[in-house]
Amino acid sequence: MTASNREAHVSSPRTTNVDLATRLNKYIPLPARPEFRLKYVLQRGTVLSFIRSKPAHFWRSNHISELKMRYLSVTENGYLVIYEDNVQGLVIDLREVRNVICNADRQVEIPKKESQFRCHIKIRLPRGNIHLFLREEDVHKWTCAIMRGSSMKIEEEDDLTTAIEATENSEDSWDSEDSEESSDSDEFEKMVEESEEEDRV
Repeated sequence: MTASNREAHVSSPRTTNVDLATRLNKYIPLPARPEFRLKYVLQRGTVLSFIRSKPAHFWRSNHISELKMRYLSVTENGYLVIYEDNVQGLVIDLREVRNVICNADRQVEIPKKESQFRCHIKIRLPRGNIHLFLREEDVHKWTCAIMRGSSMKIEEEDDLTTAIEATENSEDSWDSEDSEESSDSDEFEKMVEESEEEDRV
């Protein structure tokens, strides 16, 4: 059975079958949220992210989506559900992932003398890449969920394991979700540029 005609069974109070993504820039209708809520998930929440879709023909340029907060879920049966908005998005079979690369660091805010642990996760697929930008305790939650969903060993760049362990004792926090979105966008701008350079190689 090929990827083009496979369906993902999404467990919920109302059972729904949706098509798996074959192109990362072609969104499909999804059950409307927040009314629809997946059951049996390993992790869910809004994540700063962007998606790079590789073209079918080499002479065409890659399609890069907007860097923004998206609602994501990793299910127990190995699917990553990405909501582009409340009614459409992508369903990714994590078992098709080629590899997962994590690049973590700590940024020190000099005026506050506080450090912020952040991580860039790149999920490499046959037709493109999904980039997630996480921080603090969310790093451990999402990396564990992706590892379980994809059965892949995550490739660590820099000192990711040590950084995650250090995060467990961190008392740093931000005041609101709105400030998280704007601050993350600014802080991860350089990491996005670096990831784009890597994808061109």
